[in-house]
Amino acid sequence: MSNECAIIIFAKFPDKGFVKTRLAKDLGEEFATEFYRVCAEHIFSEVLKINSNTLKPFIFCVGEKEVKKVYEWAKKKFIVRPQIDSDLGRRMSVSFKKCFSEGYTKAIIIGTDIPDISTEIIEKAFSTLNNYDCVLGPSSDGGYYLLGMNNFYPEIFEGIEWSTSTVTQKTLEKINSLNLQSKLLNELIDVDTKKDLDKWVRSCIELTNPVYKFVSNYFQKKYRD
Repeated sequence: MSNECAIIIFAKFPDKGFVKTRLAKDLGEEFATEFYRVCAEHIFSEVLKINSNTLKPFIFCVGEKEVKKVYEWAKKKFIVRPQIDSDLGRRMSVSFKKCFSEGYTKAIIIGTDIPDISTEIIEKAFSTLNNYDCVLGPSSDGGYYLLGMNNFYPEIFEGIEWSTSTVTQKTLEKINSLNLQSKLLNELIDVDTKKDLDKWVRSCIELTNPVYKFVSNYFQKKYRD
């Protein structure tokens, strides 16, 4: 990697009632909020393991009012900016455009719903961009947990029906229609519901993962009490 790489994390401040609302319907707001916080902090940590001379880390949060809170939450180690626009595709497009306009030659965006995101996955995504125009990390729900580009291709975000099971498929079709070369990473589980959580816990092989530890300890305590 070079120092012209940018990683963008889309995150919300972990306020109860505003994060993981579908998970909260089954497991309560307290669990859902804490799960989101632990998951996001795990991803922050994995990003910061990468040599800071080779990567510039950004968090794009929800609105100006969150910038200071998120900056403090992330221990002042990320450049924090507000997301612009309400449509997910537009928000991602504007974030990528901002980074490329500032001179970055590679940019990757990730969310905070994937407990298995690791330093290795991020580094692999950046190295993939040495040989491909785009890289996608598909998630189990048909969306994607990671999108990377070596240039700004705004058309990739146009005409996509977000939060559906066809997002990755339609995005790949867009990429192909632009005659761009892309590569897929391994599929990971996006945890939005209790069913997703159960599936992830059963499949988790990294038992030292702090998100796995949190979930395990939470339910052990819950059933013990």
